[in-house]
Amino acid sequence: MPNYSTFSTDYPQSVAPISYDLSSIAQTQVSITQSLNRTVSDKGGQRWAITFNYAPLSRELFAPIWTFLIKQRGRFGRFSIALPQQEARGSLSTQSNLQLRAKSSLSKGNQLVIKNFVANASNVIRQGDYFRIGSGSKVYIACEDYSADSNGDVTVTTYPNITNPVATDDIIYFEPVFTVSLESDNLDANVPNTNNSNFTVSFVEVVSNSGTQAIY
Repeated sequence: MPNYSTFSTDYPQSVAPISYDLSSIAQTQVSITQSLNRTVSDKGGQRWAITFNYAPLSRELFAPIWTFLIKQRGRFGRFSIALPQQEARGSLSTQSNLQLRAKSSLSKGNQLVIKNFVANASNVIRQGDYFRIGSGSKVYIACEDYSADSNGDVTVTTYPNITNPVATDDIIYFEPVFTVSLESDNLDANVPNTNNSNFTVSFVEVVSNSGTQAIY
């Protein structure tokens, strides 16, 4: 089975899914007239949907995953998961004893300047690298390859656009760790006589909670 890398998550990592499905969900409004003229608008916002597909699991391997998910109370819970084998392809070469940080504040848009790379280093960020900004949970993706300039800076075009304000010196984390909830309130597993569970579970990215309320 695939292995996880050393990313810290809430979700159990005792065994990795044998495969996963990844979706990018955009918000677009399309209308078509009787004459077939098409009008389209981007409503803004994007989130990720992820489905983990497991090979048949023994009861010993299945129990930690199943009980963790049960405790989420369907879509109520909010937790972190990591994509297996999705480490950044870029070198992420940084100057000695420095972390990658936002060079300046940004309230909106998609042009993020990241500082503290090694000056003139090539391919420090590669197409397909996932990252998040500061204490925010939103995951972005680099859609191009980037090299550092003579100051060790890189101007990254983020996808999607920035969802929360970025402060000067916010730390930039290049890791495929997503904050999610379960996609459904229902959890299902098929357990044959061999007691090896056939299991698939779906998640959807959660950017922020406007409020939570538990009723018992």
